[in-house]
Amino acid sequence: MAIITAQTTEDRHARRAQESLQDGITGTRVFNLYSDARSEEEGTVLSACPVALGDAFPGTLTCRCVSRTPELASSDDFSKFRVVCEYKSILNQTEQARVDQPNPLDRTAKVQWNSRTVMKAKNRLQLANDGSGLVFAYKTFTSDWVFDGKPYLAANTARDPFDPPIEVPTTEWIATITKNVTEPPEWLETYENTVNDANIYVGRRLVKKGCGKMCDLRIGENMQENGTVFCQVQFSIVTAKPRPARTGETVVPEPWDIEVLNEGMRTFGATKWKNIVDQNGQAVSKPVPLDATGVPIAAPGAPIAEDDLYWMLFRDCERKNFLTLPGVSATRP
Repeated sequence: MAIITAQTTEDRHARRAQESLQDGITGTRVFNLYSDARSEEEGTVLSACPVALGDAFPGTLTCRCVSRTPELASSDDFSKFRVVCEYKSILNQTEQARVDQPNPLDRTAKVQWNSRTVMKAKNRLQLANDGSGLVFAYKTFTSDWVFDGKPYLAANTARDPFDPPIEVPTTEWIATITKNVTEPPEWLETYENTVNDANIYVGRRLVKKGCGKMCDLRIGENMQENGTVFCQVQFSIVTAKPRPARTGETVVPEPWDIEVLNEGMRTFGATKWKNIVDQNGQAVSKPVPLDATGVPIAAPGAPIAEDDLYWMLFRDCERKNFLTLPGVSATRP
């Protein structure tokens, strides 16, 4: 493979620049290169070009070289080449990252937010009100019904919770985070199915304490760029919103905790289970609300106020410090 001589000149007549609202600044430069050999490899021609990818167009700071194309200048002269360099000022995320950080391992994590709709069971929902009080059922629907914004027990007119609970479409926001690494860190696997223990920013979006769950960890195959071998680690942070506060509540459970109505069909004595019976002395065929000690809230057949119901809270996801994760910060970037 011969060496390109120092006879490298720019064809000033071929230089072009244009500016538009849609494309920003775009430009073209053409360089003539001469070889002392009969023919040259395109890679050798590119290495001799005085412009590198990412270099700025003369007179600008933001218009960068995004492509270089070597070609024969003439079909009759195999020693003369030209390299066409294309420039633009509006770069996509990948191009900008390569300009700012040629080494792929130095690039910041890439964050992409998307939303999805899922069906979720709801034990409490807003209830329609016609202005005269709570209306639990209607025969003819009218247009003057309103919702007062308070979460009520999702139940029938007898105040018996629906079983199974009502499922409603719910929007979840999901952040997909991608980071280049030399080797997948083993500690990252310990974060799967964990929830943030403090307020964080994922990209530019705030995720409040207890609302983000890390999941969907993916590890790609080895890649090579600019002589650097690396792989991409990708994971998701799924966010959920806490439910509205009930009357008298100052705090509410975190959305990834599981809230269950405290009810059952048996009580537990010193060593044995005991069936709960109705006013006729027969074992109940459906769960009844229990108090904090596992005893029915009211005598068989007696009314139960909604405020007397007990709820149980279960936690399946460990809380962790998410600030160690790529793409996560304590303040808005």
